[in-house]
Formats: sequence, C-alpha cells, structure tokens
Amino acid sequence: MKNYIGKLKVPIVIQIIFTLLYSVTVAIFPLINKYLFDHILEEGIGLVFKLIGLYVLLILLNLVFQYISRLYEWKVSKLFFLKIKDDLFKHISSLDIHEFNKMKVADYLVIFTENVEAIDEDYLSAYIDLYKSILNIIVFLTTLLVFVDYRISIVVLLSSVLIVFIPKIFKKRLSFLRGEQIASIKRYFDKVLDLLSGKSRINKVTFKNINNEHRSYLTNSEEKRYKFGKFKTISDLAGAFGIFLVEFNTFVIVAILLAQGKITVGVGIAAFGYTTSFLDPINDILSCINLINSTQELVDETMDFINGDLIEGKDKWEDKKVDKLTLENLSITFDNFSLDKLNYVFEKNKRYAIIGHSGSGKSSLLKLIDGSLEAETGEIYIDGKPIDDLNEYIFSLKQYEYLFRTDFINNISIFKSMETDTKLVNNFLMVLNEKMRNKIINYEDINKLSGGEKQIVGIVRMLVADRPIILLDEPFASIDHKTSKIIKDYLLSLEDKIIIEITHDLSEENLSRFDELIHMDEGKIINI
Repeated sequence: MKNYIGKLKVPIVIQIIFTLLYSVTVAIFPLINKYLFDHILEEGIGLVFKLIGLYVLLILLNLVFQYISRLYEWKVSKLFFLKIKDDLFKHISSLDIHEFNKMKVADYLVIFTENVEAIDEDYLSAYIDLYKSILNIIVFLTTLLVFVDYRISIVVLLSSVLIVFIPKIFKKRLSFLRGEQIASIKRYFDKVLDLLSGKSRINKVTFKNINNEHRSYLTNSEEKRYKFGKFKTISDLAGAFGIFLVEFNTFVIVAILLAQGKITVGVGIAAFGYTTSFLDPINDILSCINLINSTQELVDETMDFINGDLIEGKDKWEDKKVDKLTLENLSITFDNFSLDKLNYVFEKNKRYAIIGHSGSGKSSLLKLIDGSLEAETGEIYIDGKPIDDLNEYIFSLKQYEYLFRTDFINNISIFKSMETDTKLVNNFLMVLNEKMRNKIINYEDINKLSGGEKQIVGIVRMLVADRPIILLDEPFASIDHKTSKIIKDYLLSLEDKIIIEITHDLSEENLSRFDELIHMDEGKIINI
C-alpha cells in the first residue's frame, strides 16, 4: 500500500497545502469573535461593519481552499483506482492457468469491486481524512495556545490525549468483524452468480427452494454486516464520550478563569469556538482509525494478492519453430479417472488424429499438452528441452472459442497490433464464400454471429497467433459439413506445424487426411 501512496505524492502534497490554508481560515473566525466581544463597547457599530468585510473575505477564501483541497482528494482517488485496478488485472491475466483456476471468476470480480471500493472509500479516504484532521487540530491548538490562553490549551490537550487511545481498545474486534463481513459478501456474491447462472434450467417446482437458498445466504451476509455495524456503533459512542469529556473540562476551566477575572468574555467565547472546532477533527480521527483498523486485513489480503508470485516459463525461445514435441511418462489422476504414463513424440509437418470412445481421455490428453491440466508426474519437452510455459508454442482450439464483445480485428489480435503475416489470414478467408467472409469481417454485433461463424473467427485468431503446435478439440462441430471440410483441408495444409486433432469421424476419407492415428482407451495410448 505504501508503494501506491508514494506514487501519489504530488497531488497529496498539493491537497495538504490547501487543506492547511483552509484550516487557517477556519481558525481565524473565533479570533474575530474574540475581538468583537472585547472591543464592541469601545468602538461601537463601526467595528461590526469592519469585521463583516473580513468575514466575507474569509468565507470566500475558505470556499476556494476547500474546493481545491477536495478536487485533489478526488484526483488522488482517481489515480489510485487507475493504478490498483491496472495492477490487479495485469496480475490476474498473467497468472498461470492452474493458479487462475484456484479461484472462481466471481471471486476475482469481488476483488475488483468490493475489495477495491472498500480500500478506496474506507482505507484510503480514512487516511486522507486522518491527516486533514491532524492538520486542523495542530492549527486550532496552536492558535488557541498563542492567541487565546495557554491554560485552556493545556486542559483541552490533556483531555484529548485520552480520546486517542479509545480506538485501540476496539481495534482487534472491529478488524475481525469486518473480515467476517467481507467474507460473507464474497460467499453471497458467489451464490447469486451460481443461482442466476442456472436459472434457465430451473422450473417452477424448484424455484421456491432456490429462493430459500438465496435467502439463507442473504440473511447470513446481512447478519454479519449488522454485527459489524453494532460493534462499530459502540466504538463510536465511546469516542463520543471522550469528546463530551473535553467539552466539560473546557467549560469548567473557562468558568473558573472568568469568575476569577483572569480572562475576558471574548477569550472565553473564542475558547469555546476553538474547542468545538477542535472536537470535530478529533471525532473524525476516531472514525478514521476505526475504519483503517477494520479494513487493514482486507488491504493486506489484496496487496498480497497483487504482489503474489507469478509462474513464469523456464525458457523463452527466440523463434516459434518446433521440430519435436515429446511427452514423457505423463500421469495424472482426477475425478476417479487417470491418465497413466503417456509417452509420445509428435513431429513437425505431421498431422495426428486422436480417436477413442467418449471418456477414453482424449480431451484430457490435449489439456495436459496445452497446460490446462498439470501432470503429477512426467515432463513435456520441446526439441529436447523441458518447458513450463507452453503458451508461446501451442494454440488450443476447442469446440467453443471465446470471443470478446468487440470487432473482428480486436478479437483475432487480442487487442494488439497485427504482427503476423496477414497473407496467411487472407488466404484462409478467401477459401470461405463471400457472404460468410463479409459477415465475419464486418459484424457490428457479435451476438448476431452464429455458433459456426464465431468458431471461424476463433480459427482466424489461431492463424494470427501463428503457433507451431495446433491442438484441435472438435472445433468444427458447430460448422456446417461443407465449410468444415474446406477449413480442415486448409489447416492440414499448413507447413511447419504439428497438428493434433481429436476426431469422432472414423470414415476412411477423414482418417486418410492424417499421418498418424493415436488410439486412446481408459486413459492410455493403446496403439500407434
């Protein structure tokens, strides 16, 4: 968190300056009251008109300083949001697929929304309000000490010291309850997404049960929020008692000094004015400390997530040419199914068909190769070298390629400039009929594309990526037979590629397209 605050030094310093100027203008008002009550009988009504002009000037300056201070406070918030959300997204998008899948998408959304909002609105804002309040106290106390009466200043200061320690009494419990509240919000958010995602499959008979399930999570979430609010109220009341104590002590010392004739009425009125102005920031300090304490765990959790280690590949190759892909003793067990000691060598410019009945392990084999599944034993080699990060070498095209809600170019390039040889893409597009080609290239609404047309966009994306290893997990299922045949012929004609395809089409015409057949059964390669 300190790193983020450090990068906001300039707007924070500017805000501090104008907050200080604002505090100074506020501190002058009680001095005007003091002068008025001490000299009105001597100078008469003329004094009033003089002071009115000064009042108006101070009010205008106060508004200007306050506006600039608040403006830079919002600027700090904006810059913080930009930086932390950018870092969050960079971290999440850079996660290894296995690390990414340890959390649900809903949990990532909670981090982006609930966590960041809480950090900005509670933690960061609390820190800004904290130093603003400290500045106000310093200005008011200094003015009271120098221009009013040192004895009153001492009493106010000593009384206020006790208030500072009140938040520490409630710190641990507040932090615990805040953590429980955030956790319950995450569980509730996750449950709502789950229930809404299944809505299309829910009939009226079961909908009552679904509502009951939602209500139980909602009740739990709101109960945690209520418990936090209840305890925070107790904490705030304890702080309020401390403030009453300061006001009482100020009343006593002012009354005694007035009775003894040691101060004027103007001094007494100014003292009460400063005490009132002094107490507001003290109260703010108590609230700020409570907020900081209650959100500290959330801040630590979010910062730990952002600063977490990323899994990087052992090797980065200068080119994307691959001669051999070797599987050596790959094994994994999951969901009561095993892939056991898979060994195979795939070579450049060869096309491989993986066949076998449903549940034989075909898709799981491809997931091991593309890194979606992590092998428990064994190794994957590219040209004799073990590689942890295969993203630079493999493109895995599945039955449904995900498309972003954007245009054709951004979808195929993944939001970056086209660096690939466009000739490869253009040649592919030309094998499609003109009507389909124009619709795919020029669509305005991605939802108006059919499933097969979306899949063709995914195939173009694969060509743009230009990976040396292509994995095809039945990506032609939603494409009509004629177009599918044309696309298959085109892909199988690509040079300098290793192409591995899962197919259920066991016709001689289809299988003759491949150089080798890999037959899988019960998680094993049974023949080559």
